[in-house]
Amino acid sequence: MNKISYSASSYYLNILIRGLIAISIFIGSIFFALIIFFIADYAYANLRPIDKTGGTSLMLFKDQGWYELNPNQKLQEQWGKSTFEVITDQLGFRTGSNKPKSGKADIIFLGDSFTFGMNPWEESFVGLFDNDSKLKIINAGVVSYSPTAYLYTYQKALKTEALKKEHIVVIGLDLSDVQDEAAYYLTGLTHPIKRQFWGKAYQDPNTNFFISMQKFLQNNMRLTYRIFMLVANSPFINPPENVFITTRSAFTWEDWNVLNQKPGEEYTPFGRKHYVGYAPLGVAGGLKKINQNIAELVKLAKKNNSKVYLLIYPWPAQIKFAQKFNWSNYAKNLCLETHCDGVIDATPIFIDYAQKNPNWYFHLYTAGDVHFNRNGNQIISNELKKKLSHE
Repeated sequence: MNKISYSASSYYLNILIRGLIAISIFIGSIFFALIIFFIADYAYANLRPIDKTGGTSLMLFKDQGWYELNPNQKLQEQWGKSTFEVITDQLGFRTGSNKPKSGKADIIFLGDSFTFGMNPWEESFVGLFDNDSKLKIINAGVVSYSPTAYLYTYQKALKTEALKKEHIVVIGLDLSDVQDEAAYYLTGLTHPIKRQFWGKAYQDPNTNFFISMQKFLQNNMRLTYRIFMLVANSPFINPPENVFITTRSAFTWEDWNVLNQKPGEEYTPFGRKHYVGYAPLGVAGGLKKINQNIAELVKLAKKNNSKVYLLIYPWPAQIKFAQKFNWSNYAKNLCLETHCDGVIDATPIFIDYAQKNPNWYFHLYTAGDVHFNRNGNQIISNELKKKLSHE
């Protein structure tokens, strides 16, 4: 009896040991495969570096915070979890990979990152419009530009004689332009300059490890970083509340007295800390500066027998929250005041879509971001075609 019990015990013990060995081999194989993957990813990322920050070859940095796009570049730009090709022409304007259309340009687009396109060219609204149009365009959008920079860029384009004598100017008037004009941009002697008074960005102590890990992977392990950001930006792990409450677009729904605090002071909507930074001019001062710069730009365009259109579109917050300040009405009044030729307003299309689709944010915007995905950019491109196809 004891011998039978002993044999049974040995049998089950043997199965257990074999099972543990099999599990150990399986786990070891996965671990070994991951090590090989990480080594290969690290080697590839360092053998074929990309312009991760815009500081190596895409951006040409000048004095007093001013920067432009470097001409004749073809590189991989990284934004969030996305990597996409950026090509600039001989004048330093973003363009597509197709053979350039001949002659001088019919249309120049001025704007910030939305106009520049934080996507592949063929998924940006300028690229989509360009591919569907016979007109030759210039995309003069640059990340974090605003009307002070738009005016300078337009003057520069006129001097290069890259535009037809009678052309169209489309200004992507972005919501973030208000903060940029209020807090950052000044008119310099030879080019715009930027105030450099913001201190270190606020970091929640609980996110320091996450931020450090993100930067390490971004710099050294490209594919791993993309997987990391894909998981981190998943709506199941990181619901996109931050894209709604960013101060860059908060002036349409938040109290201006809250936003007009000194730069660097924190404000906490919905329990989340953000920098304010509409000082020193405040929201009203930023809007006034936009009016002045757009008026100068329209005046210059009219002097050259050309038309100016204002293009506007919503950030996620302008769809989600009740609006105290109507951006569409502001743009229409601005156009009347400056005698521009019209407003191309994509906002009603986005709002109508959101009312019919509960998951509108993920359908129209890049996950974890305020910029549009291809679907959102297609809406804007369609509105551009409606307005400009007869020009």
